[in-house]
Amino acid sequence: AICTERCGYSTFTAESGGVVLTEPFAQNDLNHMLEELVLSPDLIAEMKSATISYAAGFNLYHRQRKAVDFIEENFPCAR
Repeated sequence: AICTERCGYSTFTAESGGVVLTEPFAQNDLNHMLEELVLSPDLIAEMKSATISYAAGFNLYHRQRKAVDFIEENFPCAR
């Protein structure tokens, strides 16, 4: 994946082996990265493999539940 630093998923993109373009956005940077990907099938395969590995160990859809559990465990309310 390719995104900019402003993307809400840029942290995940970077952690999963993707490319995060710096701000301010520059079309030439994107063009260069796209050209690099088109000319390098090995790079695409590396990114794909890294993304699949990352996704296998990451649960994006239960983050809110983990946050609530953490808060409830560490900051008990008086009832």
